[in-house]
Amino acid sequence: MRFCNLPHSLLLYLFSTKNVPPECLRYLTTSSLDGVYGVSATTYVLFFLLTVALEAPIYWYFLRDRITPASRWVAALFCINLCTHPLAILGFPQFFALAGYTKLTALVATEVFAPVVEGLVLWKLLNIPPRVAFVASVAANLFSWEMGGLIAGLL
Repeated sequence: MRFCNLPHSLLLYLFSTKNVPPECLRYLTTSSLDGVYGVSATTYVLFFLLTVALEAPIYWYFLRDRITPASRWVAALFCINLCTHPLAILGFPQFFALAGYTKLTALVATEVFAPVVEGLVLWKLLNIPPRVAFVASVAANLFSWEMGGLIAGLL
């Protein structure tokens, strides 16, 4: 199950459904709550900080000239993640599992939700042009989803 839910895996499965490993197919098609309630406060804070650290270089690339000084940029980085991360990690998995949806459905909903909300926050609250806001948000979230999943899978 280690890497079944990462972007590169899901793309491969999309184009080659016959080659989905059985353990990944079982994992993605269950609506089990296994592991959903097992996130301690310490683990959550570590995941949050890992997400912020992974997204920082991407957001820096897109926003370094648009949000100054650096302290305001750091505050913006934490703010946009606080708008989405708690729901993505603690809320969406429980909601979708209790509603009977599969882990794949919850994963797709979560990974669409996060960049859309973060893009809206950048655009509407921080006055970043919409194209820049949404490209930065999608790039940062894809990167943190992939790399965060790889790092977590190796732990």
